[in-house]
Formats: sequence, C-alpha cells, structure tokens
Amino acid sequence: MFLALQQNGRDRQWRFRRSVGVTNLRNDERETVTNSPQPETGKPWGGRFDGKTDPRVERFTESISFDARLAAVDIRASQAHATMLATVGLLTKKEGESICQTLSQIGQEIERGEFQFRMELEDIHMHIETALIARLGDVGRKLHTGRSRNDQVATDLKLYVRDSIDRLDGWLRDLQWAFVERGDL
Repeated sequence: MFLALQQNGRDRQWRFRRSVGVTNLRNDERETVTNSPQPETGKPWGGRFDGKTDPRVERFTESISFDARLAAVDIRASQAHATMLATVGLLTKKEGESICQTLSQIGQEIERGEFQFRMELEDIHMHIETALIARLGDVGRKLHTGRSRNDQVATDLKLYVRDSIDRLDGWLRDLQWAFVERGDL
C-alpha cells in the first residue's frame, strides 16, 4: 500500500509495512498513486489503496453491528434530502421519486430481515447507499449532492434521539396511568 506525500516541494512516496513500519522508497522503486475508482466494497476511502482491507481492520472499524438501528431514520432523512434536491432542481422529479421509492423498498427489506449486512461496508449509511446505487446506478449517486457524510450522521442521530425520546415519553405516560389506575383500587 502506498501514500503520496509532498515534502519540501518534491514528491516523496512512503511504503507502509505491516511489521516494520514506514520505509522511504528510492525513485526507481516508486509506484504512482492513482485516483482509481472505488473497489467493489464501496468504501468511501477505497480508491486510495490498492489491496484489500485486512479483516482485523474491518472488524475494528465496522459499526453496522450497532448502528443498523439507524436504518429507518437514515432512510427518512435521505428521502427528505432527495425531495429537497428535486424541489430545487438538482434532481428531476422522476429521479427524486425513484430514489424515494427505492429507499422505501430497502427499508422494507431491512424491516423484514431480508437485507444482508456485510462487515466490509462498515456502517448503515454505506449499506443503504451501496444498495441504492446497485439498484439505480448513477441516479443513486446523486443523493449525496449537497450533503456530507457528517451531515448525514448528525441528522440521523438527531432523528434517532428524537424518536427515542418520543417512545420513552409514551412509556412514561403508560407507567403514570398504571400508577393512577392502581391508586384508584
């Protein structure tokens, strides 16, 4: 795996070795770092590296095991974003509707337990995005227009917490009514 660095105005390249650390390459050993397309795993940073990700790194960096619970809010937020993109003219009405409909289908598959989660896709956002692009192609890629991954995560967490508070309020209301009914006996 190689990383290109600029140092004192000239290109230098460094090779990362698993057990030894970092070693400087001579000019005749250099390989060019290309901005290649993302590998099939769909990792957002995948185009920067040549080899597959070590399974230990995937286990360390994955979050799908606990953020799968964000699926419903991620889909809701993505549908709202697609609607906004269509409203302002960055997507056609047909593209916006297609994205929203496909996101609904993905959400239903997740609810029914038919959607397969894979550790190499790391988080719920990559799972949904990968499924959307697999079904819609380039139209699915347009969903990220005007929205960073950080925006997406912050919105999802806010919606999830808001929904959780509403659910907790309902449980507390039920508990209060149970106390009132017991007191009336």
